[in-house]
Amino acid sequence: MLPCSTREHAFRPEYTGGFDVVIGNPPYVQLQSMGEMSEKLKSCGYEAFDKGADLYCLFTERGYNLLKDGGRQSYIMPNKWMLVAYGKPLRKFLSKTGLRQLLNFGDIQFFQEATTYVSIFVTQKDKIKEKVQVLSLNRKTYQGDFLSEVKANIYDYPSSRFGENEWSIQPHSDFRILERMKQNGSELKELPISINYGIKTGYNDAFFIDEETRKRLIKEDAKSAEIIHPMVRGRNIAGYGITDFEYLIGTFPSLKLDIEEYPAIKQHLLSFGYDRLKQTGDSGARKKTKGEWFETQDSIGYHEEFAKPKIIYPNMTSVFPFVHDESGYLSNDKSFILTAQDESVSLLYLTAVFNSSLAKRWIWYNCPELQGGTREIRKVYFEHFPVPKANEAQTARLGELASERTRSTELIQTRVSGFNKYLKSQTGSDKLSRKLENWHKLDFSEFIKELNKAIKSANKERLNNGSRPVAKVLTKSDEMEWMELFEGKKAEAQILQSEIEKTDKEIGQMVYQLYGLTDEEIAIVETSNH
Repeated sequence: MLPCSTREHAFRPEYTGGFDVVIGNPPYVQLQSMGEMSEKLKSCGYEAFDKGADLYCLFTERGYNLLKDGGRQSYIMPNKWMLVAYGKPLRKFLSKTGLRQLLNFGDIQFFQEATTYVSIFVTQKDKIKEKVQVLSLNRKTYQGDFLSEVKANIYDYPSSRFGENEWSIQPHSDFRILERMKQNGSELKELPISINYGIKTGYNDAFFIDEETRKRLIKEDAKSAEIIHPMVRGRNIAGYGITDFEYLIGTFPSLKLDIEEYPAIKQHLLSFGYDRLKQTGDSGARKKTKGEWFETQDSIGYHEEFAKPKIIYPNMTSVFPFVHDESGYLSNDKSFILTAQDESVSLLYLTAVFNSSLAKRWIWYNCPELQGGTREIRKVYFEHFPVPKANEAQTARLGELASERTRSTELIQTRVSGFNKYLKSQTGSDKLSRKLENWHKLDFSEFIKELNKAIKSANKERLNNGSRPVAKVLTKSDEMEWMELFEGKKAEAQILQSEIEKTDKEIGQMVYQLYGLTDEEIAIVETSNH
């Protein structure tokens, strides 16, 4: 081993006053996975310690403490600490240092061998400066020229914005827009609203049922209907609409049900196995709770909130959709519901604002980034959303527009799903391709190509199962008949789509006005990729 690579060389006596520079790429290891070592690290008194944190948080604090006065530290490490709860102690620690630069590279994948989204910080053991140089890039905006893009996009940011709360930085143009939103809005958490998590069952196969099972259970015992409710998954939430739903057996612990009063439900659940359903934490069972074997995993003490008018939105999404619901849908644990606690809050107004381009921009920069441009819209982040102040007339008009948009969305979904059912019957397919499901967005040549592929695929599957094909490959004469039908259906859908676009434009313009955006800022929003 070379002398300069030993610990003794690195920490020889002349360095006892601290290092001029500490740089590195600290280890990414969850403290929870380190067992006893995690407890030992906790006892060391690190300010940046959090039981859910990563080891790099402690390395950051240790590296800074090894500096001499005026020394500089710079690490490249995951950017998750900037927004998540476990990063709070580290943010608080770094905010007290002489932070000089903070570069966030969003969802850009720099490392080939690992899915890691990174940040770089530079801090100095010196007094805090008024401004910090910051940079925000992402996969959609990054062109691949690292040095020139850093130079072109870095800008001065107020250091006072860095504390223990989430560190959200944006490109300079977006910073001005988001600042204007903040100045002209009140945080969502200041309104008389409640945000609650969707329902976690612990074993969805047993508690989620389809229409056929629902009818069977009610036929066997009419009382079953009392605890079977329509339920939407997070993935089936669209802007102003719900694309699909199932049913949930709502045996919430907070209801204190007697399962013997629901014999059909009891037998259905037992068909999945008592040992699988019990909540003991045993191998093969659900996690340990105080709940009974037939109850959902979470208590759901707020179950009455689902029956109220509400806004439902997914917890993880790349398109940020919000839907206003008055049909009493339950929702699963991949979603949140927002309800009003008094009449001063217009949920339709909020639905319009949340679905606007500006709101999507705010979510993009203020909610943690997951893989593929997905954002996590958890309550702890979303409750800081700046709701614009509106007068009575503006609130009413945006509410009307949200209602119109919801009706148009329901109509176009009905038209599209109705034709999809027809396509399934004509092709013999149980499931259509994503393209064919969105037939109204295709031209006829693309549509007929997808239709023939569906017929061939369905026929092949039926032959493999020993069944006769349902449909034959289309002839030119068949295609001419399909053209007339397709063009007529597409024209109907396009009329509705035009109405939707007109409504969205009016909503967008009103929201710009409420936040006080300039023409230049509006142009930035409308020409961006967010």
